[in-house]
Amino acid sequence: MEDKAKVTEMQGSDIPQVAEVLGRAYATNPIMLATYRGKQMLATRIQITFGAMFRYQPGECFVCELDGQIVGGMRITKWPDCQGMSVKATPSVLRAAGGLGPIMRAMKHIVAWKKT
Repeated sequence: MEDKAKVTEMQGSDIPQVAEVLGRAYATNPIMLATYRGKQMLATRIQITFGAMFRYQPGECFVCELDGQIVGGMRITKWPDCQGMSVKATPSVLRAAGGLGPIMRAMKHIVAWKKT
C-alpha cells in the first residue's frame, strides 16, 4: 500500500506542531549550525522562529500530513514580500536567535551561499 501525503491550508492550531517538526529538521542544517555556533536548544530557537514566521509574515501557509501526522509545512509569498521580517515577528525572532549577532551571521552565510 502506498502512503499519500495530504497538503492543506495551515490553520493557527497547526503552527506549534509544524514549527516543532521544522525546528528539529533544521537543527542539523549546516547554515544553522554555523549561524548559532552550537548554542544550546538550537531546535527550540528555530522552532520559535518558524512559529513567528507562520503567525506574522505575509503569504499563504500550508501543512503536509502523512497518515494523520504533520510532517512538514511551508509559506509561499510573492516577491518582494518574501524579503525582510514583519515588525510583529521581530521580537520573537531576536529572542530565539539570542540577539542580532546570529541573524547577521545568517545573512552573511546566505549571501555567500547564493554566490556559489
